[in-house]
Amino acid sequence: MICPNCGARLSDGTPTCPICAHDLGATHKIFRAQGTWCPSCGALIPEGDGACPKCGLPAPGARPVRPVRDIHLPKITDADNTSEFSAIQIPKSDEEPIVETKSAIPPPRGDDDMTLGYDHMARVRLMVIAAFASLLVVGGAILFITHPFDPGKYDQRAREEADTSMVGSPGQLDSLSGQDVRASAPVSDVSAATFDLLHDSYVELAGLAQRLDEQEAYFLENYLSEDEELRRRGYDSAEQLSLEISNLIDSVGQLGSASEYAEDIDNVIRLGNWLRNRSDVLVEAWEIDLGYLVPSMVQDTIDETYYSDKDDDGVSSYKLLFDENYAAWEPKEA
Repeated sequence: MICPNCGARLSDGTPTCPICAHDLGATHKIFRAQGTWCPSCGALIPEGDGACPKCGLPAPGARPVRPVRDIHLPKITDADNTSEFSAIQIPKSDEEPIVETKSAIPPPRGDDDMTLGYDHMARVRLMVIAAFASLLVVGGAILFITHPFDPGKYDQRAREEADTSMVGSPGQLDSLSGQDVRASAPVSDVSAATFDLLHDSYVELAGLAQRLDEQEAYFLENYLSEDEELRRRGYDSAEQLSLEISNLIDSVGQLGSASEYAEDIDNVIRLGNWLRNRSDVLVEAWEIDLGYLVPSMVQDTIDETYYSDKDDDGVSSYKLLFDENYAAWEPKEA
């Protein structure tokens, strides 16, 4: 064919001129394969095929093919033939076949059946063994609880040595005599021991008061010094003295208020509290003093704390109370 635009010679059926790109208006015939379309997956099923080559479903209008198992069964012939079933005896037409049936229910056992007796004996033997084992376990547990290997395991009486000199019964005791009294055991005089401890504490208060006077004098002499070692030494001594006074008050308080020396006990504790109040003021003043390298810069603050319990003459009100009542409150033996 010839292009009508440029006159080029072209092959028949060419849709566009390759020289001038003129559209020649030619059409192509597309080959269509013969067959049917699968309604399931859309694949083309060739004519004559009964199933889709893609999904395997039967083609439209095709009859499904049922699979057939190829089983070779032997032929049953007469008993005289030499086949596989030649030994089978076929009954004659005038004879009734004999069918043997068996029941699934076992027959009842008779009295002479020994198996039944053995079964009952095994059950009884097992029950006896289990009961005996339970009795051993329970009995052993009860025996262990009520009779331990350590006879003194549940003994509530005190057996450890203890220092009872601070509770009105001086000396070392191996056990509390009040829990196991014997006729030959000596009975300590608790009242006398209480008085001895009370009187010793009363005398010790006088020594603590004298030490407190000395430490206050040391404070007035050194609290403005820039020697930190001197001031630290005064603070440590005052703190130790305060601890000793507190321990003495606690030991007297353990004597109790039900004793016949209850009033004397209260008086000694009151004297001790006056000393401790003085000591607490001194320790607090030392703590403020040690907080500065040059304590003279805060002298007013230190003096305010130290003289908080003192009168115009510089005497503590707690010291006056102690000195006025100390002699009159000396414990008297009952």
